[in-house]
Amino acid sequence: MRPTLRLNVLVLIVFGFFVSRPLGAQEVGEVCLQPIRLDEGNSAILGTVVDDNKRPVAGVEIYAIGGEGGVMPQALRSTVPEPKGGGAPPVSVTLGTTESGESGEFLIIVPFTGTQIRIRATRWGFSAAEQSVTVGNRQILKVEIVLHRRAGVTTQGTPNTAMQTIYFVTDRARRNVSDPETVFGTRRSDHVYYGVATVAVPAPTPPQVMPFGVTLRFMDNPNLDTKLEKLSETPSFWKDIRADMDGLKSTDVYVFVHGYDNTFDSGARRAALIAYAAHLPGPTILYSWPSQGSVSKYTADETNIKWTQVHFHSFLDELARQTDARINLVAHSMGNRAVLDALEYFVHRGSQPRFGEVILAAPDVDHDTYRDMVQEIADTVEHVTLYGSTNDQAIRLSKGFHGYSRAGDGGQGIPVVTRQDKRVDAIDASAVPADLMGHAYLETKDILIDVQAVTEHKYPKRNHLTPSANGEGGYWIFNP
Repeated sequence: MRPTLRLNVLVLIVFGFFVSRPLGAQEVGEVCLQPIRLDEGNSAILGTVVDDNKRPVAGVEIYAIGGEGGVMPQALRSTVPEPKGGGAPPVSVTLGTTESGESGEFLIIVPFTGTQIRIRATRWGFSAAEQSVTVGNRQILKVEIVLHRRAGVTTQGTPNTAMQTIYFVTDRARRNVSDPETVFGTRRSDHVYYGVATVAVPAPTPPQVMPFGVTLRFMDNPNLDTKLEKLSETPSFWKDIRADMDGLKSTDVYVFVHGYDNTFDSGARRAALIAYAAHLPGPTILYSWPSQGSVSKYTADETNIKWTQVHFHSFLDELARQTDARINLVAHSMGNRAVLDALEYFVHRGSQPRFGEVILAAPDVDHDTYRDMVQEIADTVEHVTLYGSTNDQAIRLSKGFHGYSRAGDGGQGIPVVTRQDKRVDAIDASAVPADLMGHAYLETKDILIDVQAVTEHKYPKRNHLTPSANGEGGYWIFNP
């Protein structure tokens, strides 16, 4: 079990599950749908990130760092073990991280230290910024961080950086702007746009081991270092995909559906990272539905993932008709609902495209509904792989919000669908080091290597998987 820090540093506080004294909704603006409740010994930092023109900046990595001026706070010092082999103890420790939403907002719950902590903000194309704040028990602090754009930043020629091309399909409304990161916003569109995007993908960074009472493993989110460089609609969309398939000598295409709290930009960067790091052997297509890209808009995202279904079904039909490809589906979080609903739709229709691998990561889907749907659709796909985790705080909050277990649960709670043809695998990824929310493990090197093995049909046994079982049947435990 991960230490208390992981439970304290909850960023997705949209449901207000903290016990103890509540903070009024008016104190937290639009970050929360309900009041935040802080435990004894916690404090909250509520902030916004803006650029030089006071415009909100999304996708900013925010770090809360304890230890100021080279002095470790006494409240933390007793919890940090002495370094192995001697030497000086650390003078600072990362208390938590998060990422700003589309409106630039962020929220971090940190252990109360009774002293100053630093808030550090970093984002591709901007100079890093730091701000010191003094926190107190059960206090909520409001901060504004201004990031300054760096002139001449480019990824062209950057060492260990690849320029990954992906295709995109979206029913987000188009905006009259030139910045590729904000061309497609959060509003719905009855018109579906087709195009191509170029994303700079740097080499992934390894996990960083940091002590905090017991060993924690943090992972830099490689998605934050990616950069959407270029975006264009293209009338030759289908022709270009067929040409890519011919050039790659592949009969496969890969469709990635992002989850809750994603902008078009973050979805494109995730799709490119998966395509590049998992060595997907065919063209990759991002399907971007109008997620609101904000931690406070969970209910709106639930509405929009349902609304997008008609467009998603039509796109899959057209993809099959235009390319005659084997369609492989990769979904994350709430995006799993679109994928499973589409597969069920085609079963009921009586005819369907040719589906290959279906990879379902951190599915924000009801546990029992998932099992029923997979039993129904398993005969129409080649193979289903589910990844769940006990450390996924977003899934845990969703479970509390809906009142029932989720398909993204890990450990003994992972949903297992047992079939004689072994077409369905469940993998407990709890041991994979990920972000502090534990929800973005699909983007880690360990899981992307495993995804590559799945696309190469190397299942179910792999060296890093250990068999286990619960009351529903057998599953696999990931050992990174």
